[in-house]
Amino acid sequence: MHLIAEARSSGDDNVLAFAADLYFEADSDPKELMIDDADLSMLLNLLCQARDDSVQLDIPMLASSLSEFIPGLDSDVCSRMANLPTLRMLLLPYLNPESYVMSLHELNQQLFHKQCGNISLRYLLRQMQTLEHGMHSITIFGGCGDVSLSCAMRTLEFLNTSFPSEFVREMPETANLCSAALELALDTNNWASGFQSCQNQPLPNRQATGFTRLVETMVSRGYVDELTRLPLGAQNGIDWYHLAVSAIRNKCDQSFLEGQANWSGCLYALHASRNDWKSAAEIMHNFSHGADKQKDQQALGSLAAANAIHLVPQKMNQFVVTGEYHDIPPVVGNTTARRLTYENTDANSKDDDRISRLHSKKSLVSRSVLTCAWNLLAKSGFDGSNEITDEETVQQLAKSGYILHAICLAKQIFSDYPNFFNDTLEFILCHYLLPATSTTRQSSTPTYEQLCAITPNTAQFRCAPSAAMSLLESITIAFSNCTNNLAVTIAKRYIEFDNRGSDLPLWLSNLLIGKRSSATGLFANQYLHNSKANPSALLRLYLNNGYFVHACDVVTTILMNPTRKEVATKRVPEKGGIDFVPYNDVDMLLHVTEKVISMLDDADDLRHAREKMIKGLEFHFELLAISEAGLASARAISR
Repeated sequence: MHLIAEARSSGDDNVLAFAADLYFEADSDPKELMIDDADLSMLLNLLCQARDDSVQLDIPMLASSLSEFIPGLDSDVCSRMANLPTLRMLLLPYLNPESYVMSLHELNQQLFHKQCGNISLRYLLRQMQTLEHGMHSITIFGGCGDVSLSCAMRTLEFLNTSFPSEFVREMPETANLCSAALELALDTNNWASGFQSCQNQPLPNRQATGFTRLVETMVSRGYVDELTRLPLGAQNGIDWYHLAVSAIRNKCDQSFLEGQANWSGCLYALHASRNDWKSAAEIMHNFSHGADKQKDQQALGSLAAANAIHLVPQKMNQFVVTGEYHDIPPVVGNTTARRLTYENTDANSKDDDRISRLHSKKSLVSRSVLTCAWNLLAKSGFDGSNEITDEETVQQLAKSGYILHAICLAKQIFSDYPNFFNDTLEFILCHYLLPATSTTRQSSTPTYEQLCAITPNTAQFRCAPSAAMSLLESITIAFSNCTNNLAVTIAKRYIEFDNRGSDLPLWLSNLLIGKRSSATGLFANQYLHNSKANPSALLRLYLNNGYFVHACDVVTTILMNPTRKEVATKRVPEKGGIDFVPYNDVDMLLHVTEKVISMLDDADDLRHAREKMIKGLEFHFELLAISEAGLASARAISR
């Protein structure tokens, strides 16, 4: 004890652990008293046969008998052993004055004569002395954190290895040790030992209550990752995962306050760690519907629910009902596992509005985008987001500078109406994003910070117009196709906006000419290739706005394609080998440029571009002649 006092005064965990090891080794059992498990079980059965709970417990008498039976045993140890409930239960019925046995010596002799075998009462008392030694160590090292917990766990291990398992579960000391180990584990954040103590707890009520405390403490202290790593399967008829879910779910109705645990988020993480995505979607969906939730929490919950519902493997289960939770399926092979039950009045109600509370995967995604939009509008100072329509929300987002969010919301709203989406997209780009690309006129929204926060591509620019142009390029290339006029509309608005009089951006002209697409057919669009090119519209746009040099360059670029020689003899109209050229527009361009050149003194650039265009037309007609001759020969041979 002097060594233990010095170890406690040192405050060193290593010294305390060494002192605990010495304390346990000082009470090692002598080899000559060892008996096998069968004999010990026989002894316990014989003692339990005379069990009488009505016997008045005379603890001093039992302590005196222990001191007489085991010479040299300290009186304090005898007193503590006499207070062990198991030892009192086994011995006091025999030491009762009404019985025929008045001493432990007589009891030992009676047991020996009743049964053959190496039955020794002394061995049992030595084991009980070791049990008392271990339980007393918890008191001695109390307040020493991990050392006290180690003492409790070592004592539990001694019980499990020294007595029959059924007898251990009936010992009151087992329940008390498990409860003490749990308290010490909670104090030291030793979650593995805490879970082990819950598993070893023989009393069902204490087991459920203790495990609930363990889970709540882990979540409240932020040890969610450690909780998801616990082996929460089914064991000994108990579904630990269901118990953990029930413990956290009971807390989810509490309001989320700053500084408190986010119970719904923790339950989402627990469901996700077990790939239970349906339950994860339900908990976050109901979390986002809380009346006291702020808009950022609603957005977070809606996004998490939409993400989780996509991961539900069966499409028929990709839905949630507001205010309801589906029952967690039992662990495979353990359908009889004990589980805590919970009631949900909404789930059991048969009211007619249940269908109105049903949300499919599509509606969850729509709501997630919409709640994010409301959150952004609230941050920008707009308070009436809940009172406007979805279409007005799109416009308000774009007006506030949240271009990409407005496009995402519009795409979700008009997912079944592509024409409406195309019109909305053109409006957003032309009225809100395109003006931000101007270097002469400053646009209030979107701001430079908003543009940089969208993608890494926009963040690399140092000024708002360049970042806006990069975003405009990305969106136009992503959504342009042969079914809409997005690129053409952007080009037209770019030329008309602010009377720039400048050339189109290189990426936009290349997109319309077709340098980035695999389309063939000269000026024709290829629907099968989903081409983004539309050189005919670009030619007319240049022609109508007086960009005659650029118009001539477009015709030259299309007609002078060097790869045309290779396919000139292989073109078969029956197989789609048809080239389209807007001859009316080209003829008008020839006449207009001729008139302009005659009127201007300095028209060298236009004259040079017109001559190249004429050469391109001559090259085009030569290839047409070759194609016609090859086609005629092929048809003649086929006859």
